[in-house]
Amino acid sequence: MKAVTTRLGGLEARVIDDGEGAPELLVVLCHGYGAPGVDLVGLASELAQQEPSLARGVRFVFPAAPIVMGGFGMYDSRAWWALDEARIAAAMTGADWTPFVEEEPEGLSSARRLLLRCLDEAMTQADLPVSRVVLGGFSQGAMLATDATLRLEEAPAALGIFSGSLIARAV
Repeated sequence: MKAVTTRLGGLEARVIDDGEGAPELLVVLCHGYGAPGVDLVGLASELAQQEPSLARGVRFVFPAAPIVMGGFGMYDSRAWWALDEARIAAAMTGADWTPFVEEEPEGLSSARRLLLRCLDEAMTQADLPVSRVVLGGFSQGAMLATDATLRLEEAPAALGIFSGSLIARAV
């Protein structure tokens, strides 16, 4: 499989495919909070090993979140939006989690716009409709992928969320 780093819709992204023409399926996976932009890239080869048909005709796109957290002592770590860690710590000590489910985190709408632009550009380059897209992610990336999917005019082929949580239900 061939890997290139490029920009899609304003986001740096690692794109992996067989390099043999137009893909039949686009898989876009978003990493979690504090992970490097390439955190999930290894999934492409692992999935292709498990299911060889995924090595042909599938283009994997791994966008990197826009916030670089290097200034926080977390080398090459990124985030889709900032977290209020003190608020999370308080909630973990028995406070109510409802606000995290109901409210839209500050920065989510900006991250969503970037992901949707990335997705649009990737679909244009692949000449594929959203019905031929699998969108997903891990943790914060799963929350973003779910939020974006719920706002698409058409449903993607699939939504894959790993260790995500419902957010912005009221929005």
